Amino acid sequence: MRYASTILLAVLISGCSDSHPFSPGATDDPNKPFRNLTILVDVSGDPSTGPQQFGTFVDGTLFSNVNPNNETRFAVSNGKHTIALAPFLGLSGWCINTSPNSFTEGLSGDVITRIVFSIDCPALDGAGVLQLTVSAQGSTAQARVPLTLIRLNGSPVTRSISALANGVSVIDLPTGLYRVQLDATATCEPNYILAAMELSSRTIAVRSGGQSSFALSYPCPT
Repeated sequence: MRYASTILLAVLISGCSDSHPFSPGATDDPNKPFRNLTILVDVSGDPSTGPQQFGTFVDGTLFSNVNPNNETRFAVSNGKHTIALAPFLGLSGWCINTSPNSFTEGLSGDVITRIVFSIDCPALDGAGVLQLTVSAQGSTAQARVPLTLIRLNGSPVTRSISALANGVSVIDLPTGLYRVQLDATATCEPNYILAAMELSSRTIAVRSGGQSSFALSYPCPT
């Protein structure tokens, strides 16, 4: 007889490839592996503010993408395995995990193990404050550094600012996940290229009624 067990978890998120050692998507055809694992990414709040899919890991290896609020079954080999969702990347930085992010347990070919990863992706309501600290040192540094703030989720929001170098700029923004982009008009070549590349991988969440901090170091030649 086949049984089912349920594990409730919450976890971080990101997309991933379909490279894996098992067989996600296998049917329950008797000639194929029994799908003994189900994964549900239970997203509360407003799922549209987060990523369209969540990547899963099995034993540290990229496994499969899972749609939010849609339970999916997989076939995994018998034995002890660790199942988790991937770390924060991209839009996942807006969402918040509400309990542990991985599960380790023995899986059996004739027992269905059900895992529920629970996260919250808040709605884009209200406004918050971004405290932006820029360190631009060197004799060629400008008094102000041109930056553009770009919201990555929800309707587009773009804010161009002239941030105070070697000081703190306080900016009111609609809630959302933002990328800070260094404008091409900034000086200090080739430091501009290096700083722009570093910024492209960073995001900052501005939440309703809260204050977020973001620091940028921008050394200039002397």
